[in-house]
Amino acid sequence: MGDILKKCIFTVREVERREVEKMLSCMDPEKGHSVYMCCDCGEAKILPHSCKSRICTVCGKKHADEWAEKVNKEMYAVPYRHIILTVSDKLWSYFEGNSTLQKLMLDTAAKVMKG
Repeated sequence: MGDILKKCIFTVREVERREVEKMLSCMDPEKGHSVYMCCDCGEAKILPHSCKSRICTVCGKKHADEWAEKVNKEMYAVPYRHIILTVSDKLWSYFEGNSTLQKLMLDTAAKVMKG
C-alpha cells in the first residue's frame, strides 16, 4: 500500500489509511481468528475475524443492514401511497421559476388526493 500512497495526488488522512488496511486484511486468519473444536472427533474449524470496517464490501453490508433494520423499527407502521404528479411540457413554461404557481399546483393536488 505504501507505493500507492506515494503516487496519490491527494492527502490521505491516517484514519483513511487505517480503514483501507483493515479492509484489505479482512478475514485474514493471520490477523486474528477463533478456533472451534469438536469434542467428539477433535476436528478443528478456524474462523477468521472480520475487519468491521464500514468501507469493507463484506463488513460494510452488515453495517448497512443493521442501519436499515434500525430505521425500519423506528418508522411508523402506516399505510401510504406513492404518487408522481407531472406537468405537460406544453404547460411547464408557466410553472418554471414561478414558486407561487408551483405551490398552488401542489396544494391543489393535495386537496384532490385527500378529497
